[in-house]
Amino acid sequence: MIWKILVLSFLCLFFSPAPAQASGGAEEASTAFKDIRVFDGEKLIERCTVLVQGGAIVQVGKGVAVPKGAEVISGRDLTLLPGLIDAHVHVFSLGNLTLEAMFGVTTVMDMMNSKAFMQQAKAKLRAGAEMADFYCAGDPATCPGGHGSEWGSEIPTLAGPQDAAGFVSACIDAGSDYIKIMAGIMAKNALDRETIAAVAAEAKKKGLLTLAHTETRSAALAALSCGVMGLAHCFADLPPDAEFIRVMKERKGFVIPTLSVMHRLNDAWKINMAADARLTSLLEPEVVSSLAEAKFPPDSDKFFYKVAEETARLLHEAGIPVLAGSDSGNPGTVHGASLHVELERLVHAGLAPAEVLQSATSLPAAIFGLQDRGRVEPGRRADLLLVKGDPIRDIAATRNIEGVWLRGHRLDREPYLAALRKLHEEWKQSGEIPPPLHAESGVICDFDAGDFAPLFGMHFYDMSDRMMGGASAASIKLAGDGAEGTKGSLAISGHIEKGFPMPWAGAAFFPGATESSIANLSRWNAVSFWARSDSGSGAVMTMLSKQEMPGLKPLALNGEWRKYEVPFKDLGSADGRNIWAFVFGAVNSPGPFSIQIDNVRLIRIAD
Repeated sequence: MIWKILVLSFLCLFFSPAPAQASGGAEEASTAFKDIRVFDGEKLIERCTVLVQGGAIVQVGKGVAVPKGAEVISGRDLTLLPGLIDAHVHVFSLGNLTLEAMFGVTTVMDMMNSKAFMQQAKAKLRAGAEMADFYCAGDPATCPGGHGSEWGSEIPTLAGPQDAAGFVSACIDAGSDYIKIMAGIMAKNALDRETIAAVAAEAKKKGLLTLAHTETRSAALAALSCGVMGLAHCFADLPPDAEFIRVMKERKGFVIPTLSVMHRLNDAWKINMAADARLTSLLEPEVVSSLAEAKFPPDSDKFFYKVAEETARLLHEAGIPVLAGSDSGNPGTVHGASLHVELERLVHAGLAPAEVLQSATSLPAAIFGLQDRGRVEPGRRADLLLVKGDPIRDIAATRNIEGVWLRGHRLDREPYLAALRKLHEEWKQSGEIPPPLHAESGVICDFDAGDFAPLFGMHFYDMSDRMMGGASAASIKLAGDGAEGTKGSLAISGHIEKGFPMPWAGAAFFPGATESSIANLSRWNAVSFWARSDSGSGAVMTMLSKQEMPGLKPLALNGEWRKYEVPFKDLGSADGRNIWAFVFGAVNSPGPFSIQIDNVRLIRIAD
């Protein structure tokens, strides 16, 4: 992707070419938003007609002729906007991307993800999946033991500037759209300035945008001075001073404040998402419950929400582009819903509603070089959001969703909404959170579809004791020759290292609708799967929280497929209501391991 800051000039939208014709002379299916209020990506047009054909916007203006047979949508209190762009997310499943689209977020910029998931998500989109478009940084630039490596995945790290060229080339080969640099992290290990500068220079040479994860003003200034183009977060220790603003303007930098993820700071302006039915009606009961029960850590003596909010305001007033990003995927955030909350937070920070809408449409499109979207004008792709009300008067009107269009095709939200209404009614009647959406059969994944996507919950991810301070690691990939003659399975390999009380590594499955929520699995009492290994023993484990040691059941494995049925009661203190994740892998015995699993599902067995 070629980096360029586009001059945000606005050309006249009242160009009216003849309607596009499909091959053979027949008119393509058309949609006309007739005499409707339009936010075009820069400003509000009180009354306008927008004609969509063949996945693109073809005419915008007053007096546009509506083709015969076109679907006509009109309403005096409706507003049409470009599909929203969330400039900072972390996606853990294809379901996350579906949920983004349900909320009118039609494009997301993922700031760190595995190569395997990145490639699978993009393949699904190319095949026509109806979900938010997905751009991704892939692996972050970090050092051995640095931020991004603590989950136990086998990710590349940089020992010094000499590794920069190889790292950037590998990112390009993997399909990364930009580069995320872990700069100035307040952790044991962090990249030095020479390596940051080398990565930034190499990325610029290859035409890639660079963003830095920083936590302090001094680290952000250093990253910009090293050639990094954007800040993935606002810093929250000190507000920007004149020198910082001077450097940022000189570098033509930008910032994604991600105020939503800072809600956990005790001085934060609290927004109760669980109290807004416009948001909760699109969320599973377990997610709504987790939002309502959110706990906040003690006050920090280093970081303050009000400083981050002031930073966003001061940078905006100085003319620095401010992009809307929710950092969804973190605790207390929800894909899709949290971007609407971020818009409200930016207004509270001092931006005008029209400027905030720009921050989620035309600005990120310009910054990330997405010249086909972000505006309602002829030639742009028809990713559109229709809402009731006027978000210029009330930014929360973006939550009054009347319809979402992806490439000109109206997203059919009703089956999803109907399924959620059923779950919410069950919750209301019984007082107990229902099982996850799409979990009715208990089937998790058979790996035959060519990806890691389960029927519910998060994707399978590599994980290890590194999240607790250990040194073990794992990697996962799809394999053929599945159990029971099926064509697919999951191959898990890695190594177990001494130095941790109970070292472990493997493939984790999160049954919840978000990475941090807990699903109700009490309908079942055991997990069933097939496994084999040429390296000996293995284990199935449960994680009940990010901090607790996993409960485990050792497995005697050999080179032949064998079916296992493991009761929850055999997995430590696990039961059907407290399981954060299942992990399939190896434990205790130091050295390399290699395991295959297949046909994973939840079952109920006799007690």
